[in-house]
Amino acid sequence: MTLSGLTSSLTFKSSYRNLVEELRVGSSKEVLLDAPQGAKSFLLAAFRNDLRRPILWLHANSDSARRGYAELESFIGDHGDINRLYYYPEPDALPFEKIDHSESIIQERLKVMAGMLMVNGSSQDSVGQENPIPKVPPIVVASVDSIARLIIEPQTFLQQTLTVQSGKDISINKFSDQLLKIGYKNVSIVDQPGKFSRRGGLLDVWSPHSELPARVEFFSDNIETIRYFDPETQLSTNRTLECKFIPSRELILDTGAIVDLEIPNIDRKLNSLHVTGNLEEGTYASDSEFFTSLFHSGTIFDYLGDDSIVVNENINAIRETWIKIESAVKDFKKRLVLDNLIQDSFPDPIISFERFQLITADLRRIVQFRAFAGSSDSASRERFLNVGFESVSDYQGDIAQLAQDLEDLVRSGSSVVLVSLQSDRLASLLREQGLALTIEKNLSTLPASGSLTLFQGNIESGWSLKIVSEQIGERGIVVITDSEIFGVSKNRHFRFRHKKRAHQVSDQLNKGDLVVHIEHGIAEFKGLLKRNLGESEREYMVLGYAKGDLLYVPTNQIDRVKRYVGAGDEPSLSHLGGRDWTKSKEKAKEAALEFARELLRLYASREFQKRTPMAGEPHWEWQLDSSFPYEETEDQIRAIDEINRDMESDTPMDRLLCGDVGFGKTEIALRAAFKAVTSGFQVAILVPTTVLAQQHYNSFKERLNIFPTRIDMLSRLRTESQNSETVKGINDGDVDIVIGTHRLLSKDVNFKKLGLLIIDEEQRFGVRHKEHLKTVRTTVDVLTMTATPIPRTLHMALFGIRDMSRIENAPGDRLPVTNVVSEYDDIVVQDAIRKEINRGGQVFYVHNRVIDIDEVLEKLRNLCPEVSFGIAHGRMPPNEIEKIMESFSLGKLDVLICTTIVQSGLDIPNANTLIVDESDKLGLTQLYQLRGRVGRSAAKAYAFFLFKKRGVLTQTAENRLRAIMTASELGSGYKLAMKDLQIRGSGDILGSDQSGHVTAVGFDLYTRLLNEAVDEAKGVVGTAQTDKPIADTRSSEQISVELPVDAYIPDSYISDLSVRLSLYEQLVGNKTNFQFDIFLKNIEDRFGPAPQMVKDLLLGVLLKNKLNNPPSKFISVSANKSEFIFTLKEHAQINRHSLESQIDNIEMGNRKIYLKGINTDNFDWRKALIDLVDLAHSSS
Repeated sequence: MTLSGLTSSLTFKSSYRNLVEELRVGSSKEVLLDAPQGAKSFLLAAFRNDLRRPILWLHANSDSARRGYAELESFIGDHGDINRLYYYPEPDALPFEKIDHSESIIQERLKVMAGMLMVNGSSQDSVGQENPIPKVPPIVVASVDSIARLIIEPQTFLQQTLTVQSGKDISINKFSDQLLKIGYKNVSIVDQPGKFSRRGGLLDVWSPHSELPARVEFFSDNIETIRYFDPETQLSTNRTLECKFIPSRELILDTGAIVDLEIPNIDRKLNSLHVTGNLEEGTYASDSEFFTSLFHSGTIFDYLGDDSIVVNENINAIRETWIKIESAVKDFKKRLVLDNLIQDSFPDPIISFERFQLITADLRRIVQFRAFAGSSDSASRERFLNVGFESVSDYQGDIAQLAQDLEDLVRSGSSVVLVSLQSDRLASLLREQGLALTIEKNLSTLPASGSLTLFQGNIESGWSLKIVSEQIGERGIVVITDSEIFGVSKNRHFRFRHKKRAHQVSDQLNKGDLVVHIEHGIAEFKGLLKRNLGESEREYMVLGYAKGDLLYVPTNQIDRVKRYVGAGDEPSLSHLGGRDWTKSKEKAKEAALEFARELLRLYASREFQKRTPMAGEPHWEWQLDSSFPYEETEDQIRAIDEINRDMESDTPMDRLLCGDVGFGKTEIALRAAFKAVTSGFQVAILVPTTVLAQQHYNSFKERLNIFPTRIDMLSRLRTESQNSETVKGINDGDVDIVIGTHRLLSKDVNFKKLGLLIIDEEQRFGVRHKEHLKTVRTTVDVLTMTATPIPRTLHMALFGIRDMSRIENAPGDRLPVTNVVSEYDDIVVQDAIRKEINRGGQVFYVHNRVIDIDEVLEKLRNLCPEVSFGIAHGRMPPNEIEKIMESFSLGKLDVLICTTIVQSGLDIPNANTLIVDESDKLGLTQLYQLRGRVGRSAAKAYAFFLFKKRGVLTQTAENRLRAIMTASELGSGYKLAMKDLQIRGSGDILGSDQSGHVTAVGFDLYTRLLNEAVDEAKGVVGTAQTDKPIADTRSSEQISVELPVDAYIPDSYISDLSVRLSLYEQLVGNKTNFQFDIFLKNIEDRFGPAPQMVKDLLLGVLLKNKLNNPPSKFISVSANKSEFIFTLKEHAQINRHSLESQIDNIEMGNRKIYLKGINTDNFDWRKALIDLVDLAHSSS
């Protein structure tokens, strides 16, 4: 979607033509340019078309750069290599900061480098189809921090880029070694860029600059084919004759040069990897980019070329930011040298501002945008060139006035373009005003005179331009944006072009994991083992039971084994052949049935309660939506739609909104609250802490200040008289929205017309509070918000008793929080605090004991005397808490030392380091909620979970810390809730303790039992059939087929255990319509030509599939060395003549069919088997 057609209007403007000529051949190297903010990207897009030179648009910071990039997308398009528009992100690690570097950012930077060098000369579209890159120069948008870093030189980049071609001679070993040298990681499955995987004669590789990974197939030492593949399905899409693989790291390790380096051990502070050893071996670690300046001295300007144009957004801000970065680098380096971690001769990882000026002085042109466009300072204005842009009127939501002005502009012959992220709603409003307009996705030509066009997009501000030319006459070009129409312009989240992730193997098993066999109970998974079955060989799952007993489970029964997920302590192994497992399963069945009846009663009571639908007030709701300053994510939009449907129905809503911290749950709740209020109802928002109540109160007041809505708060931060007045307003119906802690549940609070209850952070409320809420749940709408649902809530959502909306996608500019779990160390704490403060951020330091929190303050002051500290905990007077939190939110305090009072909902985007001491004493949900206090902006965030030196961790604490360490991806809250189900149990949903049964039989089997119990209860609730036994979980027996040949997946063909298990599960799951040819083709596509034993495994599945498909005529199939014996059902109708005439080596008995000659040469008994079954089923 582009507005590229608008740029052609500038060619009719003489002042623009003069400007282009000045940039092309003028005598001055520096051009000063005055333009409104919204017209800058418009000008740069035109410059690129008319000057045909590379352009670097430099901003002081990433926020400004991302806004500029988003606007350029509107005029150029967002197709990356195709349009050669790039955003060059800054590294997430500070210069001289030795931490793990984000692979996604490294690869995005490498992709930009490759794009500027036109490495491919072509690009791949979403299905891997190659498209020629148009011969247009690149536009790169970047911040100071991104371009200041030293990088790999262009010539080295090109030298190290690998090119493979079909028919080219190269050994797979040599190619693998080359990939390792340029930073690729060898993995079992290629699921993201920078990885490769080798399987026999196949090599899967994903280059950082490619949209899809490539599969290179070797025959001996020759490349036979190259094809792209879909990482989700792992299946090939289309072939290509040539493919390039750029470096996967920003440095290339030169082992020859490393010998001469003297690098003392630098990793003792953060318990990091021994990177020095890796360097000496020529291999990469996650923080190898720390050493880039030892090997490379390139800059982004080397990629742009001498004829490029550098456009400085605000040179004063750029200079100030650059000097700050230089100062921080000097401070970091000085400390590292003093600590004897590096030598003073270690080269700086950035270029100085002075060098930047020297580099740009060598370029042909520099454009300086005026810092304050439109200033009335005439002396300043005269120095700047101006194309003739004028500002447009502000409407602040006055649609009627907007419509009148648009009508006048169209009548005058102007070409008017409205740019809005809410084009559909705006179109509806304008059509109500009688205006005719068209909605365009692409504006590739200049709009006609007197036209009104609506475009879905985002530009910071509008402008107008008057054109007088012989070609088009006199015409105005007018662009009006959301900023003028609504008074607010939504900020688009910058989104890295996230690659598709591979389909992950679900429920992956590792040796030593506990599993549950549905008939034999809890065991330890010991791996896969091949065993002989007569003359043939099969693969079995080996399960270990009590007293060392082993059970060998054929892989064709793998569906009877599931990973054990329990509730509480690790269970004992079952005894093979004992009665304990049978008793446990029977008890769980009985409890599940009773529990199911309770669930259904609750569900039925909610379904039968009817209430007046909440229609809301569409125009006001639209105004509120328009005022949200950010572009909603797809998940947010879906959740809002689901909640609106619930509220507009006549059945009370009971919905769980599950989304990670910082993913936008509060905005969704605010819109639901406003809908209820405009429908004539009151809203109660229940929160666990006074601090969170205050923050929600401030947020709701700010967002709803233009609407006639009374918002109040009940908490101990208010005086008694204030709370009494609020209660009176609630009871009288004067308060529309009230936000409070458990005080809202007091007996004196009686809502006059409560319509919606919003519960934030439900996991923080006790059983007594929840029992009170149960009485409300069937009569009013309930929306529960959480990042980590408690097991009982998650349980109810999984069973459909409550509806659930999940927000899984983070805002596009978010980065995962880097976790550090280690023993407490003063140096670690000091270093973490100082680094955060030096980059202009703030720190949460969590110490969850009030009794000695003042001692912690003194210790931290001694460690960091230059830093300002504050304390907050629940025993402080309410007014003190409020003052401290206000000071911290305004940036007046650097570090907030606090208890877990801050774990819920606080939103302070500038605080991006969290330190938790004695973290082993906190629960998993608490740890996750605390980590959610940081990483709420585009800045990289860090969370340090510390425990006492030489302290002994309990098994539960160790499990929690390991879980929080591994759950580093954005959106991990839901996964942690499932993990917490294992660590602390499923809890008590309706008063009957079910967690013991979950522990006894495992969550998976318990779920199956409960699902069956719900189905059973649906037929017995309200009837006398309460003693009807639950159906056995074991499925009806099917005909088993064992071919007298080896049938399994050898580890020499697929070495990864989890992948083999996954394929066995897929085969067992194919109960009907098994597509043999397709399955074999897919396997061979991924792993190469299949050995005969794999084909015979598939043949067995196909045969079993056909035998069991109705109408089945067979009882059994057996085999010996010379024949197959098919036993028919008693009344099976078979056309004997048809079988005997069409299949060789067949003999017919009374209820037997014999297929002979298994060992006869030139007899394809495999085909004969399938033909026999097909003919038997089709004949009668």
